[in-house]
Amino acid sequence: MRTLERVRRLTWAQRRLVLEAAAGLVSALLQVRLVPFWRVAAWHGWESGNAKPSALDDEQLAVARDVGRLVSAVGRRTPWKSTCLMQSLTVATLLRRRGLGSVTHLGLAPKEDGYDAHSWTVAGERILVGAAGHRRFTMVASYRVSPA
Repeated sequence: MRTLERVRRLTWAQRRLVLEAAAGLVSALLQVRLVPFWRVAAWHGWESGNAKPSALDDEQLAVARDVGRLVSAVGRRTPWKSTCLMQSLTVATLLRRRGLGSVTHLGLAPKEDGYDAHSWTVAGERILVGAAGHRRFTMVASYRVSPA
């Protein structure tokens, strides 16, 4: 199915979310490349600690899934590589705007010349972005975003 056809099938709320996701990914790109991580975490209201995600009802979980799915879809289509951290920043921000909390985990995995890093974001019990391959990473930090 062509991209234009897919966009036509989206509701107006989903189209708005696609635009928010694109703007969020541009913002995340600039933050990741230009600003120290500790400052980015503070800007986003990330609270350090090994936090558990908040429980979500069915309606909230549907919103969270839409956010994760559309941020991932937009991230695959950006002219730059939208990394897992950029997508996690964007998802956490969009969820917070919708009154939903999330937890973003950062992990490391050894490789021949150092380490690979990865992030994944969870809302409820569901991994919204970064699920692929997250099990091979050892979690080194967790950041909770409380609902706004």
